[in-house]
Amino acid sequence: MTRTKSLLWLSSLLLSLALTPGCAKKTTAGTSTTTTVNIKGVLAVDGSAATPEGSTVYVLGNPDQKATAAADGSFSIAAAVTTTLSSFAFLTGASTTTTVTLIALKDATSKKYGLQKTDIAVKGSAATDVGSLTMEETGSIAVSAQIYGKTDHTGILVYIPGTSFSGRTDAAGKVTLSGVPKGKWKLRAELTGYKTPELANITVLAGKTTTPDLIYMLIDTGVVGYALMNGGATYSTSKTV
Repeated sequence: MTRTKSLLWLSSLLLSLALTPGCAKKTTAGTSTTTTVNIKGVLAVDGSAATPEGSTVYVLGNPDQKATAAADGSFSIAAAVTTTLSSFAFLTGASTTTTVTLIALKDATSKKYGLQKTDIAVKGSAATDVGSLTMEETGSIAVSAQIYGKTDHTGILVYIPGTSFSGRTDAAGKVTLSGVPKGKWKLRAELTGYKTPELANITVLAGKTTTPDLIYMLIDTGVVGYALMNGGATYSTSKTV
């Protein structure tokens, strides 16, 4: 049997097993599944007398599952993340590689330090060692968000998705997210009854304040569609607010 025929035979066998009653898996290719990632490493603080002891570490998307760095800066964290199951992993049961972002934060006496470590490839349940990571002075994001057609812009929730950074605007629509590690971030704004705008690639620099574009909150009119009545006559083309 040629190699090509062998591969075709194996693929057909795996597919038939996956579709056979009693052998089918609960998840299917392309669906989301939750897995636990394990990451370890050692933290340091750049150019500061502050020690990394007590620093908070978490995986982007799951800020509630935190780890605390020891006196020598070492940490180990296990966090649940959501991944998409590939066709290959579904058919073969192979471990999928999950790419995550790690966030570390340290509040010192006079300054805040932190880091954003992106593109960490984690495979299986074994701990992934990211080695030594250095936290730098954090920056801030000064946000302006306004409710279209209003003069009082109080209460708009502004946050970085998947993190602990959030705040609500004052009457002028101002809010500052402080202690944000250096790197590129996404901003989102929410207010009941309004659309949820998002700003991507907000660059934060160490010790600096970044001012992104003004965020406008527009009324959410819902899903646009058609309501047909009386044998197909168009009655409405949009949802009534």
